[in-house]
Amino acid sequence: MGWFLVTVALPVLAPMISLICMKAFPLAIPSAQLALVSVVRNGQLCWAAIGFCTSALYELAEPCPPSARVDAGFQGYLNGGMTLLLVLASLFAACGAVLPHTDGYASGMPRRGHNRVLLASLGITSLSAIGFALIHLGALASSDFWSLI
Repeated sequence: MGWFLVTVALPVLAPMISLICMKAFPLAIPSAQLALVSVVRNGQLCWAAIGFCTSALYELAEPCPPSARVDAGFQGYLNGGMTLLLVLASLFAACGAVLPHTDGYASGMPRRGHNRVLLASLGITSLSAIGFALIHLGALASSDFWSLI
């Protein structure tokens, strides 16, 4: 449980925790910019996904005990899947940092249109965190895991 909290939960929650701490100080920043969703709305959550993907790819390439090894063919699919997630996460994180965006909701655009990037980055980050956890814990090599599916 400690591994999960330090390696997965902390990188995802750290920006939100720091924003909560910033609210304690008298700042000259509008309260709309201190909303929790503003920290992750424009793809910034994908920065954590990049770390999850690279760690998973490193662990797939690193020699491991025989009990934690997956089939060589399946490992190729895992490499491809984590690489695809890494590319997507990099694109979303970079575009969110570089492309212009408004802090509020633009008129004329449906509310769900503003949240597409948020939902996509949540999906990418969730998939990369789950993949990293399964690879790190050796769950994909376990016969118990495959009997559950």
